[in-house]
Amino acid sequence: MSVPVNDPVCIYVHLSIIQVSGALHVLDHITEAFMDKIMSLTHERGSDVIIEFLANVNLETDLEIIAPYGRIVVVGNRGSLERSYYPLIKDQIIRRKGRLPTNRKELFPAAGNAKKKKRRKMSN
Repeated sequence: MSVPVNDPVCIYVHLSIIQVSGALHVLDHITEAFMDKIMSLTHERGSDVIIEFLANVNLETDLEIIAPYGRIVVVGNRGSLERSYYPLIKDQIIRRKGRLPTNRKELFPAAGNAKKKKRRKMSN
């Protein structure tokens, strides 16, 4: 997990909290070569989950280090996105899966699974 905080004391405190909470690896994306470290820790696979607090700055990097079928959870965004990310996302999907999904359930598997669970609850 990466913690985007500029104050060195805050960084240390936040990283400690995350580690105590059970994270296996805690990386500071400001001071470390974190992309190389993530790829090394995951045997070049990438992260399964990225929790992003500053999407307008980091989303492009996230797309480069996410594992195939991984999830990027955007929690925060300060300001507007500087570019349209649909072409980036489309290119990443094609690169990871070898093709562009043709339906919404393939493109957004988490959304499709959530709908199925909701339907099951409603039918019970």
